[in-house]
Amino acid sequence: MKTRTPPPTIALLSLAAGEHRLVQHAASVCGLSCQSYASTEAFLAAPTACKPGCLVADLTANGPAVCELATHMLTARLSCKLLLFADADDIEQVVRAMQLGAHDVLTRPIDLPDLVCDLQDAVHASRDEHVNLQWQQECLRRRAMLSPREAAVLDLVLAGLTNRQMADQLGISHRTIEVHRGRIMRKFHANTVPEMVRVAVTAQVVDDILSHQLSGAPPYNAEATPPTRLNTAG
Repeated sequence: MKTRTPPPTIALLSLAAGEHRLVQHAASVCGLSCQSYASTEAFLAAPTACKPGCLVADLTANGPAVCELATHMLTARLSCKLLLFADADDIEQVVRAMQLGAHDVLTRPIDLPDLVCDLQDAVHASRDEHVNLQWQQECLRRRAMLSPREAAVLDLVLAGLTNRQMADQLGISHRTIEVHRGRIMRKFHANTVPEMVRVAVTAQVVDDILSHQLSGAPPYNAEATPPTRLNTAG
């Protein structure tokens, strides 16, 4: 299932005037549009939050609010990436933000070429994640179309049972198993067994992530956290 990916936007959150202009300039170099927000609540209420893009914020000036926002973005599985500015000695908050899934942290003084590179990288990653999240939702939708019996058959397929073994375990005929498998294939839009398994496994991974969040555990970050870039100039 292919859907059109919305154009990315660079969101600016409560930046100082000079850094606000710097981000706007970097975004124009990248051919990207900018949108400013006065608060985290305003950003989350805007359509931009659910689209590909990058949110640029001041970690040092707004540490607790930014970390809370990072937690929400990770838990809500937003594709928008978080790029932060911080003072060089603000190590504790930098580490916390990276643990919460910030795409990168640039320490002051902010270098324009580094900022341009980071914006491009963040937008590319955001686009990829947006497409991936759409695919995951589509897998959940397809799996929800299964009847209870079809779901039971699918579980046994994933467990590696043959049609005859499944028939014995469920107390139905070999032919009925074949019928159920055919229906699963059609509902999953799958032409091969590996394609069917891919849809099922993707849906299960999403279930695991959501269960992790509902358990009250720390937010689940499936991607390795990139290293923080520290400026050594000055």
